[in-house]
Amino acid sequence: MVSSDNFIETPSFFGRSYLELPRLQAYTRLSLELEFRTFAKNGILLYNGQTATGTGDFVSLAIKDGFVEFRYNLGNGPVVLRSPQKLHLGKLHRLIAKRYLRDGMLTLEGQEDVAGRSQGSLKSLDLGENLYLGYVPTERKGIFENIAVSTGMIGCIRRLKIGKKEVDLRYPVSKDIIRGNGIHECGTSSCINMPCKNNAICEPIGESDYTCSCLPGFAGKTCEVLEDACLNNPCTEGSTCVPHDERGFICRCPPDRTGKLCEKSLMEKEGVFVPDFNGESYLEFPTLSNVRQAFNIEVWFLTRSLHGTLLYNGQQASGKGDFIAITISDGYIDFRYDLGSAVQSVSSPEPVSLNEWHAVKVNRLWKNGTLQVDDGHISTQESAASLTELNLEHNLYVGGVPNLEMVNPGAGVRMGLDGAIQRITVNADIWDRLMARAIWSHGVRRYRGPPCDEMSQCLNDGVCIPQLNVPLCRCPLYFWGSKCEKRIAKEDLERPVSFDGNDFLSFSSKVVTNSKGEELVGIKEYIVEGQRETNIEVTFRTSQNKGLILWTNKGATIRGDYLALAISKGFAQLSFNLGKQKEPLLITSLHRVDDSRWHTALIERNMRFGTLTMDDNPPISNTSEPGATELNTDGVYWIGGSPSLPTGLPDDYYVGFRGCIESVVLDGDPLHLVMHGTGDVKFCDDS
Repeated sequence: MVSSDNFIETPSFFGRSYLELPRLQAYTRLSLELEFRTFAKNGILLYNGQTATGTGDFVSLAIKDGFVEFRYNLGNGPVVLRSPQKLHLGKLHRLIAKRYLRDGMLTLEGQEDVAGRSQGSLKSLDLGENLYLGYVPTERKGIFENIAVSTGMIGCIRRLKIGKKEVDLRYPVSKDIIRGNGIHECGTSSCINMPCKNNAICEPIGESDYTCSCLPGFAGKTCEVLEDACLNNPCTEGSTCVPHDERGFICRCPPDRTGKLCEKSLMEKEGVFVPDFNGESYLEFPTLSNVRQAFNIEVWFLTRSLHGTLLYNGQQASGKGDFIAITISDGYIDFRYDLGSAVQSVSSPEPVSLNEWHAVKVNRLWKNGTLQVDDGHISTQESAASLTELNLEHNLYVGGVPNLEMVNPGAGVRMGLDGAIQRITVNADIWDRLMARAIWSHGVRRYRGPPCDEMSQCLNDGVCIPQLNVPLCRCPLYFWGSKCEKRIAKEDLERPVSFDGNDFLSFSSKVVTNSKGEELVGIKEYIVEGQRETNIEVTFRTSQNKGLILWTNKGATIRGDYLALAISKGFAQLSFNLGKQKEPLLITSLHRVDDSRWHTALIERNMRFGTLTMDDNPPISNTSEPGATELNTDGVYWIGGSPSLPTGLPDDYYVGFRGCIESVVLDGDPLHLVMHGTGDVKFCDDS
């Protein structure tokens, strides 16, 4: 309510509203308690940084995609703690966020605690700027990158407790508040029901009226009128939208697309469009994001020359400032970057072979960088430079650049690539349709050669998918086999698949089918990098007391991320590691499953919390070690066993599964074991 003294008891925020308070005293420890109500799935709750630009230490609380995120950075890199469950919009919530030295914890009332730890040796939180609630009034992109949310809160903050102190939020009379903007009383504002549309900002006028500040391209009382039909980019797959007539548009399609929205591919029959570069061609992409403090980049490439450019991204169009570059020089791969103080360079110990596919992986954490080609030696560069952050503002160029004047002289870029690029991965985001993703291309043609050449042609309209030097055939309905050469009867689609302990099926993509398996609805890559949740259902039968049913992982050791379902000593067993587990985490069923009867195993994982449910039995749960909440794998699922497993797993995992598997469902979508696994398929008896 509003008192007779005309102050606001409970502040409400509307996207650009904020309260500014003195900076937090949080050098070694911090405790925050917040009671709030939100009406939007994204919004800033609280932010305090070391600098006004976003560099250095910071702490933040925000709502992202409906979850609460607690972030802090002590100088070792950001720690991100996310609530296990989404908020209920419009409902009052209470959260507690605590930090002591490197350790942090987030508690949302009624949910499981989430804990994490900052990596590295730094333990103190150095804050130099004031604290902001609801929004940060700045144009600095670095601050919003820290928070991972750029919109302000839409809702109310009823209570804030910092340490043992209850903060007086009465505005503007509180001595705890330095200043505020756009603050209204909770529940009385005309903006409380969010009348403005299309991400417009609502500004209350008294208690009964409001005005909407529309984004460019929108108009009307509530910004409901779309003035520019191309504003929301209705055209797909790298096409260009051109306004036409009154509020109409035309899509100009790239060479490999057609349709009103460029939604149809002209090249699906020919497989993935792998761009081929002639030394003067290039692809242009938006500037790399989220790479200021650290990044991981992998490029799958083939070169026909001893010199060339794989990628370059700079800070300025003039060539000045920070940059990152991966080039080929005399056959050696060279990784260079400049954070503003000096050029750092790390090269491969051996030259790469020509006319063959290679994978180069580069990594940077603060000042230090690494480079690895294929599975070879990891070269490192430890810098003594003072600056630690990479600032990129110009676009990313792949395969070459428009002109050398835009390139930093220290980047080592001399000429474009004479070769091809299959895939680029940036911080676990896989770019395997480069032509569709690029915003501009010059002189790029379609690569025609191994592994998807005439020698590896898929039969029966199968589509060849290159995986470095390995061709994989994606088969149409009713065909299977390594080259889609085998035809099966329609009734066989639903038959269980037999495993003899020596034959495995691998799945590097997800095929979405209808419930009867009668129609191929769509195809999409199944990549599980950064999965916070996992849901897998497997129906099987076996008479054996051991054997690996399902496996996915990343890395060559048990310390890397993995998830497994196996039969151990006659019981079903789930095991997973998010990267912090020192010993295998095992969740074992209550009853034996080696009785030749059909059983269904349901695997559910929410961050660190894992559950195994067998048939109609009670679920069995366990929680992994703190410090990681995401499952990062290479996206390949092995069914029936795996040809390569790390040491340290239970002995029964190293035995292939012997029995029948009727179905595998990943995150609600069935995998057709017959249709798109790679490997030879045998059927079980119907009995």
